[in-house]
Amino acid sequence: MQKRTKRYNYRIFLLNTYMNNNKLRLIILKCKPLKTAFIRITAIMLFIICGVTECMADVNTSAFLHKKDVIDLNNNSIEFTYWDGCDHKIKTKNYTISSDWRNAMLIWSEDLTGTIGTNTTIYGPYTWLPAGDYRVSFKLTAYGWNTLKYWDIGVNFGQQNTGYRNKYDRSNCQINADTTVSDIVCGGNDTGGNLDYTIHTNGDSADYELRTYFNRDVDFGIGAPEHELGKIGQFIREITICSLDSNTIYYDADGGLLDKEEAGTLTDTNWGAERGDVSIPAKEGYIFEGWYGYSKASNTTSNRDELTFDTDSEYVMLWDSKGKACSNVLKEASYSDYTVYARWKPKDKVIKYISNTSSVVSNMPQDINTVYGSEVSLSGQSPSRKLFKFDGWNTEADGSGDMYYPLEAVTELTKLSEDTVNLYAQWKQQRFMYIKASSTTYCDTLIKRTPDDELWYTGIGSNTIRSLPDSMNSWQVQKWYIDKNGSIYKDNYINV
Repeated sequence: MQKRTKRYNYRIFLLNTYMNNNKLRLIILKCKPLKTAFIRITAIMLFIICGVTECMADVNTSAFLHKKDVIDLNNNSIEFTYWDGCDHKIKTKNYTISSDWRNAMLIWSEDLTGTIGTNTTIYGPYTWLPAGDYRVSFKLTAYGWNTLKYWDIGVNFGQQNTGYRNKYDRSNCQINADTTVSDIVCGGNDTGGNLDYTIHTNGDSADYELRTYFNRDVDFGIGAPEHELGKIGQFIREITICSLDSNTIYYDADGGLLDKEEAGTLTDTNWGAERGDVSIPAKEGYIFEGWYGYSKASNTTSNRDELTFDTDSEYVMLWDSKGKACSNVLKEASYSDYTVYARWKPKDKVIKYISNTSSVVSNMPQDINTVYGSEVSLSGQSPSRKLFKFDGWNTEADGSGDMYYPLEAVTELTKLSEDTVNLYAQWKQQRFMYIKASSTTYCDTLIKRTPDDELWYTGIGSNTIRSLPDSMNSWQVQKWYIDKNGSIYKDNYINV
């Protein structure tokens, strides 16, 4: 394959020499035999170049080309669609940006003692990486550090790889034209160790498999390849894969305010990084339920900035009401900027009816349970109190507030800052007289009146009430009502 690649490069060189050398092109075009021969040779060379390109699938990343990627923030997954130049098919592979990459790894008692002197291989994690730079970090246990011998990275489903890398080898390497590995750090002691490196990719490599090789002297029950977190944990405590290219998350507070602004920057983050806590907004009359974003985004290019969120996709909560990252999306799966939106719930409100007296009151209406900002109709029930007339509701007990009446539609009451709004019944004393039969010579009528009656009435028939004094005794009396027209209505006997 290397010889064929050299011939291929030489033919490309000849073709480029012709295309870029005007004098040579002029000589060939003026000479008809040369022109005819060159056209034939050029056609043959182009045919060979195309054929060789097809055959070079195992060393050229053009065999695997990014076609589309779709991220889903509901479960932090990536659906990667690519062209497989070997099978000549469009294929799709799904990955999850895990809160613990070890859950998707395999451990195998693989005997490589004859090649690199190891007997245990941990395969994974597996992922696709958008175009950019990524820092990979293996946090090793003390036992893992002491038994780690080699590591490597495979791409395009193992068709290309770094080759076995000794843990003390710090030299940079290139997997293919799409992917390079650099800034390698590996060190440790009896308390643990780490293996770190940076992967650069143009986004075309279809699959990344990170592998580590150990030579253990303890059984641990390791045998055939299996997903066994407890066994993997004997060697590896944690793995992080984090983009070095940050992206910004903006916010829209939907009528609320965050740092006195309705919109702005919420936080900066990185693909694969843990979602940290964020600030929460406030809105009068509402309870903040969380920051939500569109759940899906897609990209048909290798340009990170072309990732576009689907505004028809469902909302997903990314941070809760306290600004804590939600458990299903602890790691950032987006590799480009996006906006989150505040979601609000109106506060519960109670409109409470208060009788506003220590006397017995009947027919009191039920309290109204509603929410902030809603329109409600006050009850049509009018409370009843002996010797008093109901005269509406007031927001203050002494009647100095706003007045409201039965069946009135109101919104302003549900917008007040208090969770419970009190409406106090207002009462007017009924206008009445006590008329008492007396055994006087002149058969006079003794009248007990209520205060201010003289403002309404000056007299009733031949009986004046203007100058009659109040009288209270234990006599049997009759209670009478007087209306504005001066008519008298008899009521039951009562004791005064």
